[in-house]
Amino acid sequence: MDYRADERRREPPVIWIDADLETDFLLAADFRSFVQGLVPAAGFEG
Repeated sequence: MDYRADERRREPPVIWIDADLETDFLLAADFRSFVQGLVPAAGFEG
């Protein structure tokens, strides 16, 4: 959850912070969108 952008925003975006690359990536606009976008791991090759 990224509260840096706007503290007044009720639902912050979900981000991934890559400390090695010193960058962050937007995963979803809010937590609900993040959860709705999850899929079972069985659908991926391992």
